[in-house]
Amino acid sequence: WFNQLKADQERLATEKTKAELAFLRSQVNPHFLFNSLGFIQSRIFKADPEAADMVLQLSSILRKSFEQSENKSSTIQSEMEMINDLTGIMKKRFPNRIHLDIRIDDQVLGQMIEPLILVGFAENMFKHGDLRQQDEPGQVIINLDGEYVLISFRNKIMKGEAHVGSGIGLENTRKRLDLVYGDQYTLEFGEENGYFNLLLKLPFHR
Repeated sequence: WFNQLKADQERLATEKTKAELAFLRSQVNPHFLFNSLGFIQSRIFKADPEAADMVLQLSSILRKSFEQSENKSSTIQSEMEMINDLTGIMKKRFPNRIHLDIRIDDQVLGQMIEPLILVGFAENMFKHGDLRQQDEPGQVIINLDGEYVLISFRNKIMKGEAHVGSGIGLENTRKRLDLVYGDQYTLEFGEENGYFNLLLKLPFHR
């Protein structure tokens, strides 16, 4: 009885979230949004090319977010394109304060993955990480280990931050992964010696 009640509550929560997202999408016409951003980008290009480039990158992120929110899965390549756009914006906002070491095995670029998971990890890094030192950059390493894809995020923690305090978002990510992969994945994260480490292990599909 208790398990059935819990399942019903989770189903209602999921339906409520879907309804809220559907309402929000109905209030924003993507074509209007992207056309407006394109117009703004073209108007400011001559006066401030760097700002225009940021608008273009933001537009790219939003476009992919809309597309991926409609899909059941994305690819690692598509996720990384969004992260690259996000990184470009952050580097322009904070010149010489964003240092990243990104290494990805080409074999995994086509791997399907739950949408917006990796982007969420990257946002977490930008929000809580200390990425100012070139010799201590944030790391994003994705490689193939036998039958699994290993996705690793690592960064020095900004002084005064409690990185795992953002665990609500990470725990929500775990619930999403549970629904998609069941017991076929592992997600581990935590702080150690002033660094935040996250490792996601997913089955590799050829």
